Amino acid sequence: MLRRILTAGIVLAPLFLSACDDNDTTGPNGTPGTVAVRAYVDSDGSGTFNEGDIAIAGQPITLIVPDESAEQATTDAEGVATFTGVTPGSYTVQFSGVVPDGAVLATASRPVVVVPFLGGTVSGQFRYVFNPGSITGVLFRDNNSNTTFDAGDTPAPGTEVLLFAGTDTTGVVLNADTTDASGAFAFPVVRAGDYTLLFHAFPTITLVGGNTQPVTVVTQETTDVPVRFTGSLLSTIAQVRATPVTTPATTVAFEGVATVAQNTFASPVGGGTTSQQVYVQDATAGILVFGIPVGANIGIGDSVRVIGTRAVFSGEAQVTNPTITKLGAVTPRSPRPVSIAQVLAGQFMGELITVPNLLVRSVGNVSGTTGSYNVNVQGATAADTFQVRIPSSNTGIPASTWVVGQRYDVTGDLGVFNTLPNLKPRSPADVTVRSNAMPIAEARTHAAGDTVMVEGVVYVGTNVFNVASTYIMDATGGTNVFNVPAGVTLVPGDSIRVTGMVTFFSNEFEVARFSSTSPPIIEVLGTGAIPQPRTVTGAQLASRAYDGQLVRTAGLLVDSLGTVSGSTGSFNVFVTAPDGTHMIVRNDRNTTGITTANFTVGSRFDVTGAALNFGSSAPFTPQIKPRSPADIVPTPTDVITIAAAEALLDDDTATVEGVVTSGQGGITNGAIYIQDATGGIQVFNVPAGAGIVTGDFIRVNGILDTFNGEREIVRFNTTTPPVITVLGKGVVPAPRVITGTQLLSRAFEGELVRVNGLTVTAVGATDGSGRYNVTVNAPDGAVITVRLESPAGSIPPSSIFTVGNVYDVTGIAAGFGNTTTVEQLKPRTVADIVTH
Repeated sequence: MLRRILTAGIVLAPLFLSACDDNDTTGPNGTPGTVAVRAYVDSDGSGTFNEGDIAIAGQPITLIVPDESAEQATTDAEGVATFTGVTPGSYTVQFSGVVPDGAVLATASRPVVVVPFLGGTVSGQFRYVFNPGSITGVLFRDNNSNTTFDAGDTPAPGTEVLLFAGTDTTGVVLNADTTDASGAFAFPVVRAGDYTLLFHAFPTITLVGGNTQPVTVVTQETTDVPVRFTGSLLSTIAQVRATPVTTPATTVAFEGVATVAQNTFASPVGGGTTSQQVYVQDATAGILVFGIPVGANIGIGDSVRVIGTRAVFSGEAQVTNPTITKLGAVTPRSPRPVSIAQVLAGQFMGELITVPNLLVRSVGNVSGTTGSYNVNVQGATAADTFQVRIPSSNTGIPASTWVVGQRYDVTGDLGVFNTLPNLKPRSPADVTVRSNAMPIAEARTHAAGDTVMVEGVVYVGTNVFNVASTYIMDATGGTNVFNVPAGVTLVPGDSIRVTGMVTFFSNEFEVARFSSTSPPIIEVLGTGAIPQPRTVTGAQLASRAYDGQLVRTAGLLVDSLGTVSGSTGSFNVFVTAPDGTHMIVRNDRNTTGITTANFTVGSRFDVTGAALNFGSSAPFTPQIKPRSPADIVPTPTDVITIAAAEALLDDDTATVEGVVTSGQGGITNGAIYIQDATGGIQVFNVPAGAGIVTGDFIRVNGILDTFNGEREIVRFNTTTPPVITVLGKGVVPAPRVITGTQLLSRAFEGELVRVNGLTVTAVGATDGSGRYNVTVNAPDGAVITVRLESPAGSIPPSSIFTVGNVYDVTGIAAGFGNTTTVEQLKPRTVADIVTH
């Protein structure tokens, strides 16, 4: 819009600029000159006309003499109106045209120009300026849905914002800004009018109202433009993996560390430039990124940002059509040690892992064009079978690396092909030949007469139960080694390799001699850590799941004592476990130093020793064989069940025993949860550095307390923590599957539970320590709070939950609330959260 300025009362007439008559007695008129008057808008406020200012062209300017006669000229493209042949003297000029909307005159309305006697060119100006307004704004996700940017909302930094005049965003960009760390942007000097803001938004977010936002600027006022978005700027890789594959494809964005160089798994055809790919991993998961541009030069340890589309190929989750940006180099991720069972269960897909002790069953044919091939491997049994995949010759791993019948530790990225897991080593360094010794658990599946090779650490030395017998354990199980050659002395802590024949004696599994003249071959490899006893119940001992292992069974009631053999000093003690299981404590010979005086009929004892089930035919009798008097300890009379402890009053002292279901650093650093057959409870004020881990079987002595409605065993005073004794390893109970209503009933407080089919309705904001709540609906209608106590545990501070998605959640049932206590569900790790 333009504004017209009128010249009122001005008579426009010819201006006489010629010299005076010769008879004029007043003197000469001088030399005529030129008057140049410019009209412009001083956009930059410099006070002079320069590049970027707005010339006011095609508008009239009037030159007025003292007697009010006047002459008019029109401004040219530079905004200049020129008057020539002007007689020396004093004149006024006036602008009588139109100016840009919003412009105001910054000079005199009728400036004076003086043409000197000697003539020449004189200048004048009509300088206009804008009275600007300004635009400020913030781009944010409105987490609390109050339409205002405040604490708890998520800003969107790094978003480019462009300013256009009117509604056309294809024309000239008037100005540009980029949102800062708080999501803010600003245009401090903007003339009044209508504009459009164009946001180059992150592809994984949607702006409320669209990527173009209209805005009207008013003179000398600041226009605030809050712009909200939905979606996520960056997702965790776990969230990316949980994103459904849709048509059209869903765009995702995430950051992580490359665990393989981009050309390693690529086909060498065409110089290795086709089908380039990397695996990228963060703290939550890993995923395959396919179609990396040639020349991106992504290597192991590169921190990258990936924007692409969620896809799946042959059963493997991946991100395709990626835009990948290198953010810098970081420490490469270490491989996660996993078991074959975890691989076959579909865990840790897309991650860098190490699987130990893989037996090669066969090596496939090598592709002549790519150098790719498959290696079929197995673990403890033939049923534990999967595939090692060499995707191309770029790995530098020829087929000759593998020997059928040999065992290997293999590191690589875990992928999927035809829905079956395959492990992809990256280089020869990822393949380590190991002893052909099989896990003891695998050896125990073999039939009598089979030859096996096992390795383990001695926990019962020779000349304890028998001069020719020793017991060993590895991470999978334990066994008796019989017919140890004469002169070979083994002591607890010896790490040995045994090659022998499987035999059974009175139902006990043994690795023994090949013949009456050929004993087992025993190699001492060094020294290892003596296994800790695993605390088991009588029923668990009778299940035979722990045969050959070092175990501890607590609270055994002595029913009677058997007869002592005069020649060996062996005898049986007949006992009943607290769960009613009848069993035998077996003293094999007098070299243990154990006598009947170590037991009292009618008393209870905690007994540690080798586990077996003895007998020539079923039903077999569970036995435990202590190694020395130190393995026989009177059961403390003050030990009570956890259920009994929870019934005590605050400040009462209690001693309980249980298996740790959440260790230090699982939910919080200063607290753990333990569980026995009667219930579970939190132990608070655990000393820093105590190293209590999930699976430890411990005894705790402390006082009872109630905090926010939750029962705890805590310290005695500000300087005396609860007394915690690690008794060995326990059997972590399987989570009890309950309904949402059962959780809220508080009947299972302190226990490890699982609630299935939870639909997320809200994800709360994190506090300063990274903790947050997730509100979910159970299938039975119960509304539950899932409490994430990061960063002490391995669950990342950013939420791994998505509103609307359904999850099965395992965790500790824990009360919370000062006045009204509500039961919460506290997962311990990412593995406790399973997406449907």
